[in-house]
Amino acid sequence: MKVGIIGLGNMGYSMALRLVEKGFNVYAWNRSREKLERIAREGVKPVETPRDLALTTDTVIVMVSDDEALREIVYGFNGLLKGVKPGFTLINTSTTTPFIDKEISTKIELEDACFIEAPVLGGPRVARRGELLIIASGRKHCIEKNKLVLEALGKIMHVSERIGEAMVLKLAFNTLLISSLELLSETIGLVESWGINPEYFAEILSKTVFAAFAKKYYSRLLAEEYPTSFKLSLAAKDLEYGLKTGNYKGQPLPLIATATQMYKLASLYGYGGEDYSRISLFIRRLRKWPQPKEYTL
Repeated sequence: MKVGIIGLGNMGYSMALRLVEKGFNVYAWNRSREKLERIAREGVKPVETPRDLALTTDTVIVMVSDDEALREIVYGFNGLLKGVKPGFTLINTSTTTPFIDKEISTKIELEDACFIEAPVLGGPRVARRGELLIIASGRKHCIEKNKLVLEALGKIMHVSERIGEAMVLKLAFNTLLISSLELLSETIGLVESWGINPEYFAEILSKTVFAAFAKKYYSRLLAEEYPTSFKLSLAAKDLEYGLKTGNYKGQPLPLIATATQMYKLASLYGYGGEDYSRISLFIRRLRKWPQPKEYTL
């Protein structure tokens, strides 16, 4: 089976290698030629345009940063839509909004082709092992037709035939996780501001309902350096998409709105390209910045 990959960031690159390992004939397109040349040495065949990828393969998996990138890939000059043929499948594993997925699925299905909304849970290392949780929306026959591809990457959770619902669930998860990291960072900062060893707080958390969460993230938040697996700027984008999705239904999300502003501010101060756990450094360093002098008349 010929499978295409668009987007060779940390996740897309790992997914492509996993599919090669599982015996698929893998093709790829990426805006950066450098990554295409590098992955070609791993057995992935580069193509010139997204259109070429659609014409060459049976299924194309997209893993890009946001709605704008997805829109350009589908509708742009030599975009995917220009190469879609009957029986083709487009799988969006990116974290986008449900609105763009609904729009694109309508266009794809007019060509007698399939669209699967399949955002994933798990980072690059999880993708490389084929252990992602794939939250899928789409027609049942489309899922069945692409079952081998999806199962090579992880476990499928088919939640609905209605496009949009899988993405809402992914955004709900991401906003919970990302906001929780921001809140935990604030509480660590509270403890440190009083000169208390934060390891005492870690020990307290280990004896409570927060034990699993703290075990996974506490040392990562305290670390001065951490390799980037998920960019902080993308975390800010996911929070913003969660807000937009809630606003569309009139659902207030005040805590998520606050977390969004903190991640955006951290991005403005140069943390955007670093791992999203660096929100902890940004928040804890705020108290060390020069404080304004007291204003008097």
